[in-house]
Amino acid sequence: MVRLSHAVCEILNVKENELQLELFNLLINPLESDYELTWHRDAISPETSDAEEIERLKIPHYGTQWNTALYDETCLLVVPRSHNRVRTAEERRITEHDPLSQQMPGQLRVHLCAGQTVFYNNNILHRAAYSKDSKRATLHACIGTTTGGHHRAENIFQHGLEWMREEKFRRTLPESMFGPYDNLIRLADQEKAKAAEAH
Repeated sequence: MVRLSHAVCEILNVKENELQLELFNLLINPLESDYELTWHRDAISPETSDAEEIERLKIPHYGTQWNTALYDETCLLVVPRSHNRVRTAEERRITEHDPLSQQMPGQLRVHLCAGQTVFYNNNILHRAAYSKDSKRATLHACIGTTTGGHHRAENIFQHGLEWMREEKFRRTLPESMFGPYDNLIRLADQEKAKAAEAH
């Protein structure tokens, strides 16, 4: 985890005490039938207008996401360099009306060998295709920075993080993640207080 933290610091150009643990889970293959996710950006919905998309893409990202494959895999598809521009007319048509399309212009299937990691901005156009016949166990995570504030909260708290507040969860973390974990809980408390003030 220490090497990953160093890589994240380099990508985001921050110090370790600015890191914020956000998401860490395991992606596995389905057992009974193949499964696919639609083309999407994690923080911008498909129905977003061009004008709003431009504004959303101007917001500094304050984080990075990654997949670390424990077995060889080819589940992730991306459109390179789409994370910092508005969708083309064809990309918009696909994300809104044909989101499982296998004909996305410029799509790239990411080939990971066991032990390899790919880092990406979660505003990149991406989707996943899981085969029941291909063994998959991939660590999937994102870490942000404390400077992201509400922008990161909006992105990560949609998943619900109450279970992470339990002390038994904190005890599962390596010591190097205590600081990033505490930063996340601090942000969650700040967002909760703001929501209470608004009501």
